[in-house]
Amino acid sequence: MKSKLLFITTSLLFFFCACTPEKEPEIIELSVSERAITVQPEGGSHKIAVSCNVDWQAEFDYNDYNWCAVDATQANGDTIYIEVSRTESEQPRETRIIVQNSNAASRTIVSDTITVTQAGWTVPEEGVLINGTIWARYNVETFGTFTESPLEAGKLYQFNNATAYTITDTDGLLAVEPNWNPVSFTDIWLPENNPCPAGWRIPTQEEVFALVKSGYKYDSTPNGFFFGRNSQTATIEEPNGCIFLPAGGFIENGEVVDILQTGRYWVKTGCAVGDNSVFYRYLNFYNEDLGNDLAELAYIATHDINYAFSIRCVKE
Repeated sequence: MKSKLLFITTSLLFFFCACTPEKEPEIIELSVSERAITVQPEGGSHKIAVSCNVDWQAEFDYNDYNWCAVDATQANGDTIYIEVSRTESEQPRETRIIVQNSNAASRTIVSDTITVTQAGWTVPEEGVLINGTIWARYNVETFGTFTESPLEAGKLYQFNNATAYTITDTDGLLAVEPNWNPVSFTDIWLPENNPCPAGWRIPTQEEVFALVKSGYKYDSTPNGFFFGRNSQTATIEEPNGCIFLPAGGFIENGEVVDILQTGRYWVKTGCAVGDNSVFYRYLNFYNEDLGNDLAELAYIATHDINYAFSIRCVKE
């Protein structure tokens, strides 16, 4: 009987011990490897190590999910992954991430704070910030220089070629200088042939898409297109954060085409379609005088290599 009572007592003791929740450490220790990070305007990823002797959690002290995202789980090996998106502003922005123990049974809350700061864009005098990209106010003139006015179409360039072509007008007779020289096939603009001034480059297709998507308007007075969020109200005197691209025409096989009627601006990359065959992307727009269904529209088009177009640069 005593043996049986001892067995029951021992079993009950084991039962109660098994059901008793594990106690938290008397002292909760929590720390993070970095308490402040600065991210460039382009955005980027960052990871921070967490040291904690209990379960922990991380959350914003206010909602900033639209530009800063956090993946914080112990499954990641006690690491917080922070992803910051590209900013479209010249102003810096900041948020804070609170890391604390997550044991609901605890009355003791121990926390640490990570401050995330993203720098704003520094826009030079000759640039305009549109959708997170700094666009030049002026077209390219001779190799490595801008025109003096946004109304000037500047020089025309073949794809991946450093030669600057000029359209001359002698008593109404249009001509091209220097003599036209066909170029070889390539599907990307090489750095040594980049005619933009130092620190600037030819835009990518994605950047041109974003520019068109930001809004545009044809303006007959300066004869060209305004691009940007405030394009509908923009003028040369008050551009309101927009850029103006003049309709300077283009050159095809050494002949001047659609001067003052069409604007064509190079994109950085071509589109290979076979051996020794590449179609080249460019921003295209027509003014109202052309009289077709594409008048006053702006879009990306493709063509072969026998052309020279204008160039509008973006900041590197």
